[in-house]
Amino acid sequence: TISYTKITSLCAVLLAECGGHITGAVSGRILSPGYPAPYDNNLHCTWTVEADTGKTISLHFIVFDTEVGHDILRVWDGPSGPSDGGILLKEWSGPALPEDIHSTFNILTLQFDADYFISKQGFSIQFSSKKLNFNFDSSNLMLKAKCGFELNLKCIMIPSNH
Repeated sequence: TISYTKITSLCAVLLAECGGHITGAVSGRILSPGYPAPYDNNLHCTWTVEADTGKTISLHFIVFDTEVGHDILRVWDGPSGPSDGGILLKEWSGPALPEDIHSTFNILTLQFDADYFISKQGFSIQFSSKKLNFNFDSSNLMLKAKCGFELNLKCIMIPSNH
């Protein structure tokens, strides 16, 4: 069975169901269904982690083991799918532990699809949210975010009519 949970909390959460919506949590852990036992076959699970406006979300992988090429975890920056405005950040399958990943929006979506045959241990993923901090360097007019992206700005002088 596939269940869906909506959680609104400021404290840490632990979620091992197939999908859910986590709102306002500062940190928590997302587990594949049944973890630490192997996940079921034929799964399509979607978790949405929504931080407060002005915050970003980081994922730290503690355990990751899925069937190579068949059971796939996708992480979207923002709502899931390009039609919803989300940007696919990365997808993984297999036993290799992924590197940490960081959002640029206050929403991060995880989609896990498992086929009908082989199940593995699954995953344990720690998430945390933090306030997005910007530094402005006026000498080269580049806005730098501490979360790792840069935005080049072009300044235009507009005369004031006042």
